[in-house]
Amino acid sequence: MLSKANRPRGRAKAAGETSRGAAVVSDSESSTIAHLNQLASAADLARLLPSIKWHWCGWLPRGFVTCIVGEPGVGKSQITLAIVKSLITGAAWPDGTAGPGKSGKIIWCDTEASQALLSERIQNWKLPGERVLMPGDDPLTTINLSEEKNHKVLREMVMNIRPIALVVDSLVGSHSGEENSSKDMRRVMSFLAGLARDANILIIVIHHLRKRGLNDGEEINIDRVRGSGAITSYARIVIGISAEKDDGLRLSVVKSNLARKPDPLGATLSDSGVTFGDAPKATREQKPNERADSFLQLQLANGPRSFSKLEEAAKVEEISKNRLYESRKRLGVVVIKRKWTLPADNPFSPFSKNGNKGNKENRNDRKAGK
Repeated sequence: MLSKANRPRGRAKAAGETSRGAAVVSDSESSTIAHLNQLASAADLARLLPSIKWHWCGWLPRGFVTCIVGEPGVGKSQITLAIVKSLITGAAWPDGTAGPGKSGKIIWCDTEASQALLSERIQNWKLPGERVLMPGDDPLTTINLSEEKNHKVLREMVMNIRPIALVVDSLVGSHSGEENSSKDMRRVMSFLAGLARDANILIIVIHHLRKRGLNDGEEINIDRVRGSGAITSYARIVIGISAEKDDGLRLSVVKSNLARKPDPLGATLSDSGVTFGDAPKATREQKPNERADSFLQLQLANGPRSFSKLEEAAKVEEISKNRLYESRKRLGVVVIKRKWTLPADNPFSPFSKNGNKGNKENRNDRKAGK
């Protein structure tokens, strides 16, 4: 028989447990529980923030950042000024819908030393210049949004003046960071997004597109916006401006987290202002595979060619080696004595039943720009 001292004593008491098994809550745990009971809820958000409202439905929301993007020289600043004209005059919006009625003031932060152009347009377009404010007592003042001290200055300015909108023209000149750095762009864009939310104003950021690549589609998308993805991630609306050859400009919402995308608009620029109307059709450009196929057929239309010669010519047209091989498969190109040759059933082939007639016609059309 085990002595009393050697008998099993049962399970050990858990930490924080009394002899009767009741849990004891420590001071730190009590503090955590109290904190959890004080967490904010969606109901608090509804009381704190207004519901989403629009200046221009589908295009310009209050309380958010809107990016207006396009290639350099396409007319982004002119289009932006023509759009905010409705805010400072109360006039109708570019699509003909009723304007805000009540006019207000905007702050225009020029960061590219082009204040003279802005002033000239305001005068030529007969806009009320006293409602377009600069970010300082000096009209030539610019602002660096990479610096925290300027965040404070701009925030105080907005909260005191209460403008309808703030325009940053353009993003590239508004910071001293690296455009491709997510960290640097988050610092700028998160500040602007927070300011738009807290002041419940529209903030427009004008920015550039990168050069069109071979894999880019016919219309603008957010992947073509230059720099870090953080730039467009903080914008709830992104408006793209593209030039459509001789048909003027095309404005389209390429990103919207707030509503269904509106129909695109057209615009024509002049010294006296911007005329809006129906959107021109997006320019139909050849897809990368189509370009490669056309290139290869024209190169082989006069007979077999070595791959080295084809590759050399393809580099000039910015067609990769891989695309040439893919095109060879699609077209059924055969290799005879180390030279690429079009099959006889290809209308471009010099060995086709139609001889070289079709090839000459196609080459002539190409020279004529058809």
